[in-house]
Amino acid sequence: MSSIFRRWKNRLRCSSKRYVQRSRSSILTENEFKTVNVAMDKLSNENRILKERFDKLEERCQRWITDEQVYLLRRIEQLEDENHRLHENYQAYQKQSEKCIGSVTDLIIKALFTQEVKY
Repeated sequence: MSSIFRRWKNRLRCSSKRYVQRSRSSILTENEFKTVNVAMDKLSNENRILKERFDKLEERCQRWITDEQVYLLRRIEQLEDENHRLHENYQAYQKQSEKCIGSVTDLIIKALFTQEVKY
């Protein structure tokens, strides 16, 4: 953007020099040129400041994204670890339950068998 301003500024300088040589209205043209030049400088400075602010905001945004990615990856890892632990606990309880059910079933069968033998 600033390169465009510079090109226009240079064009104005060149055209201003031609006008100065042509007529008395060159004083008016020179004042207009100075006014435009000052305005262009202000706009160029404002553009630079805005670009710096934008770059800082973009940098902060990238840092935030990186921080969030790190946080989320750690959280996913924690949840996967917890899920693995819960799955192992579930399998242990399931084996324990199957063992308990097997023992109860054996006791019931023995009790039924004992009752049949008595009768």
